[in-house]
Amino acid sequence: MKKKHHSTIVVSPLPRHTSQCGGGRHCEPLVRKDGKSAADLSWTDNQPAEDDNPTGIHLVNTVRYTSSADAATTKTGSRTLRNEAEEPTGNPLCIPDGVHAIPIDPAAVTHDDNLIIKGDNLVGLHWMLEEGGYRGKVKCIYIDPPYFFTRHKSKLAYNSNFQKEDWLAFLKERLTLARELLSDDGSFFAQISDQGVGELLMLLKEIFGERNFVNMITARTKSTSGFATVNKGLFNAAEYILVFAKNRQKWQPNNLYTPTEWDDTYRHLVKNPDDHPSMWRTTTIADHLAAQQGYDTAHTMRKTLGTQKVRDMEARYAAAHPHQVFRFTQIRDNAGTTIANTRDESKRKPRTVYTVPRAGHHDVHILRGREMAFYERKLRMIDGKLTPAVKMLNIWTDVSYDGISPEGGVQLRGGKKPERLMRRILQLATNEGDLVVDFFLGSGTTAAVAHKMGRKYIGIEQMGYIKHITTQRLINVIGGDTTGISKEQGWAGGGAFTYAELAEGYDETGETSGGIV
Repeated sequence: MKKKHHSTIVVSPLPRHTSQCGGGRHCEPLVRKDGKSAADLSWTDNQPAEDDNPTGIHLVNTVRYTSSADAATTKTGSRTLRNEAEEPTGNPLCIPDGVHAIPIDPAAVTHDDNLIIKGDNLVGLHWMLEEGGYRGKVKCIYIDPPYFFTRHKSKLAYNSNFQKEDWLAFLKERLTLARELLSDDGSFFAQISDQGVGELLMLLKEIFGERNFVNMITARTKSTSGFATVNKGLFNAAEYILVFAKNRQKWQPNNLYTPTEWDDTYRHLVKNPDDHPSMWRTTTIADHLAAQQGYDTAHTMRKTLGTQKVRDMEARYAAAHPHQVFRFTQIRDNAGTTIANTRDESKRKPRTVYTVPRAGHHDVHILRGREMAFYERKLRMIDGKLTPAVKMLNIWTDVSYDGISPEGGVQLRGGKKPERLMRRILQLATNEGDLVVDFFLGSGTTAAVAHKMGRKYIGIEQMGYIKHITTQRLINVIGGDTTGISKEQGWAGGGAFTYAELAEGYDETGETSGGIV
């Protein structure tokens, strides 16, 4: 990380009562000593001169939390840690057995570190680009910004109220900087309610370009229960995740699948799969089961046992014998000359299975002019289990928001997202070792999930609860947190992250001047 001792643009928060954006979570307006609001600054206003440091922003109060440390310098065992940067409420951090807290020199922070940064996210983005050296190195950015355009009474730990014009200006300067952090094959995800989805979509198209718009995902966030269901009009049960690529031609997302039930079109069965395909004999799963159960016909079996029970039996059989179970699919004329000709030949010999081998692809088996599509091609490995699945849609109704309050072992009313939601996003957009950024970090869901999934991460949050909620959550993760996606990931603890705070300016001797931002 670079350390410069030149002149500085000092950034300091306005008093909360003067905030045009409502103050609170992530949205304190900033002013420079020259009197300009940060919202008034264009990107060119903040471009550095040759060999100059335009912000003077650097890290202070750095503490590394790790699952492994030198016993001579770090006490082990369950204890609490307090320091000068702690939240004024005096909430101590609980350090479990096997986790160590080590104050480090800010100069020791490298790109190998996971970072939890306290400070204004606009300043933090500038630091990442100019001082941190992260330009073009981030694979995925996720944000869940504040987005209420009317005065919204709540008991939340943050204030999300904005005037729409202020909100757009607030986001535009941050999103413009964020785009510069992304690698050419990187992607950006922003979660938003229906209050701001249209405005944010247009803003992102302006910043990323319309050609780089990927999807708008509809995520179910509420269930129709309780008093909210009596409100007039349609029940508001969804939020939206806007997805953009830095360069869509270079973005290579991972294929995701969602579990589905047995498709009863896969009802046919090869009785002798070990023989050569030309000798195969076929029946239906139902007829095969009826014979096994001692029934004359499948109809008699269904009448005796019930249709649903027989269907369940068929589904279990298909799952256990996917290489034998198949359905028929039509073969079109544009399937290729060899396949089309074989299709026509098989119609003349309807008892014979024909095979068309294909290099690099599955063989095509044809019976009575139709392809035999086997059930094994319908199965996907999901959480370590072969499961019938379909390609994931952009409507997500299977990630529950119910019961997420205990996740991570911390509480933040109205400020959490399910770990399973974030896991799905990172499964789509990243691979192990990739760098993930969330500059509206909140309770730390993005960082916690990235840690459990083996991704690197940087999270920025300016609210005071970053110490006793966000940081504590990541400490819990290192200590072996069992909530959220821990079971799916086989998470048992480990790893490290560094907590740091943003400060401004140096004096002529190179010592810190100014304050925390």
